[in-house]
Amino acid sequence: MKRAIINLARSRRAGVIALGAPYRDRVTNPPEAELMIHYRAALRATMQSKQIPYLEIPELTEAAYPANEGFFGELIHPNHMGHRLIASELLKFMASNRMLGELNIPEFIP
Repeated sequence: MKRAIINLARSRRAGVIALGAPYRDRVTNPPEAELMIHYRAALRATMQSKQIPYLEIPELTEAAYPANEGFFGELIHPNHMGHRLIASELLKFMASNRMLGELNIPEFIP
């Protein structure tokens, strides 16, 4: 995540959450899958060092394959159900980190 984006958000008193990139499986393109694992690990470490919240959704990573196929339209792009899952997980993450006050978050039902 570019430092300028983080600085801009913070200057406007906006919260920042880094989201680990989705990737469906290790079978279709193993070298690319390994890169995605590496990229997420680097992003996670950088965000932790900068004390920026990081969210990774296990169901949207290659570790959940093949059970996660219903969340993807293609290898790296979640479909409508995957986006619903992202929204649900973001809301839960923000609620658990007290970013939403007393907002009541409904349970995700696929």
